[in-house]
Amino acid sequence: MVGSFEESILRGRMSTAPSRPLDFIAQIGVLGRGKCKPSLRCPPHVSVSFPAVFYSYGNTTSQPMNNSPSPYVGHIDVENNFPAYDGKSPSGGCYRIPQQGQLQIIIKNPNKTAVKLFLVPYDLSDMEPGQKTFIRQRSFSQTGERPTLRYLVHLNICSPARGRYFLYRSIRVVFANRVPDGKDSLRNEVQMPSPRYSAYNPVIPSTPKKD
Repeated sequence: MVGSFEESILRGRMSTAPSRPLDFIAQIGVLGRGKCKPSLRCPPHVSVSFPAVFYSYGNTTSQPMNNSPSPYVGHIDVENNFPAYDGKSPSGGCYRIPQQGQLQIIIKNPNKTAVKLFLVPYDLSDMEPGQKTFIRQRSFSQTGERPTLRYLVHLNICSPARGRYFLYRSIRVVFANRVPDGKDSLRNEVQMPSPRYSAYNPVIPSTPKKD
């Protein structure tokens, strides 16, 4: 039940209409671990604004029946809002990361107050060039007999060449627009696809035809 709600809210396929979008800010950074280039040990963070909406639960059966709205769900457009790299990198914007490390995503509301910090450790040491994967970290709280989704971040990663790893395409986030009060007891999970890696097929920009 939680899984179906999770996919529905991430894909915008809820039974109720979304709220008016509200602009939030995401700050994305990474702390490299193990053997990595000095420039990737702690590269500059990237800050971008992104829209987020919430839903009324309505008659959904996968979440508790109450008048509270859903968490916010947002789509961070990496491809069109991040800087582009030259050479062996995805087309469009992306963010280079080391082979091992911990990603940090800070979500700030329109008042620039931090409302969520995602810390996502990862290890891509068995990822081959020409492969892609995703990492999804989620947090649940227990409400009655069923868990309730509170936070989620979904990251897309590719390796277009040996020793080069990038966040690309988009980042999806689910979060509450408030600072946790410490009373919530959260259970965290990390998911990767099975099989863990699949073929990465880069999009080659088309060139206009000459007259």
